[in-house]
Amino acid sequence: MLTVVFKLASECFGIPVEQVKEVVKLSVTRPLPQAPSFVDGIIALRGHSVAVMDLARRLNIARGDLQGKDRKVLIVRVEQKILGLIVDDVMSVLEVEQKAIDAAARVVNGSWQGKAVAGIAHSGGKEIILLDLKNLLNPEENQALEKVKR
Repeated sequence: MLTVVFKLASECFGIPVEQVKEVVKLSVTRPLPQAPSFVDGIIALRGHSVAVMDLARRLNIARGDLQGKDRKVLIVRVEQKILGLIVDDVMSVLEVEQKAIDAAARVVNGSWQGKAVAGIAHSGGKEIILLDLKNLLNPEENQALEKVKR
């Protein structure tokens, strides 16, 4: 599986390359009133407004001193939605073999964060947490995001 690998704080994460439309530098976001706390706001991208989620905040990962650095936005397609994910850095695109992936059920609990983890890949001596973007938001959060974007 071809995977885009990125960093949040000191951890490496990955998502399937086919879900990533592009990577852009984080620009100023406009706030979205009544949006969930992990939604940073919206950005303008070639004439379209894209909701941007702070992925570290969503996954409850402390950033520490990385807060001020130039961060990136992964523009992703989740089912029929386009969404921006703020990450600290985009590292590479790797081919991850299926046999190098531990099933998520063995490594995380049953919380919503656990459902967002598809597995743990082992590549080049690193562990990469593979995310399932479809499970990043629960149905209520998905609905709330849709309402504020209108």
